[in-house]
Amino acid sequence: MMRVTANERSKYLHKLMLAQLKEIVPETHELEYRFHPERRWRFDIAYPAIKVAIEIHGGVYAQGRHTRGKGFTNDREKMNEAHGLGWKVFEFTTQDVENGKAAHAFERYYKKTSKSENTLRINDEERDSLLRVINASGALELQSNHTINLARVEAGLSKLKEG
Repeated sequence: MMRVTANERSKYLHKLMLAQLKEIVPETHELEYRFHPERRWRFDIAYPAIKVAIEIHGGVYAQGRHTRGKGFTNDREKMNEAHGLGWKVFEFTTQDVENGKAAHAFERYYKKTSKSENTLRINDEERDSLLRVINASGALELQSNHTINLARVEAGLSKLKEG
């Protein structure tokens, strides 16, 4: 019987999670994304354009690093810093990924935030283009979750057409 290393297992779980999310999240993801300007903390999977990340915790039943005192405490510091920097972080166990619960939970959140009435989800490139076109009119206000109010965009476009 071949033994699988923790690193191999981690890579497998990342690929599995990304495969489950492929049809749900159009934004570009990054693996092992360094999110903090000073610390070396990384997210397992991150969607920087929308400041959403996924952490997959292994070894839950085997006294892994995430469940022992120091590791658990360090993870709380990391998560609190991430929240302070405006990140929404989902934390899942390996079982959550393997049985599909993680993807289902993420999908519920993503659909809820990306389809709220009168908003349009945009990526960084689209945001920059809109800012150049509309910002002169003062109509665009980018919200923290990378959504914009469509009514304000329409008003800004109308002002541009008039002027």
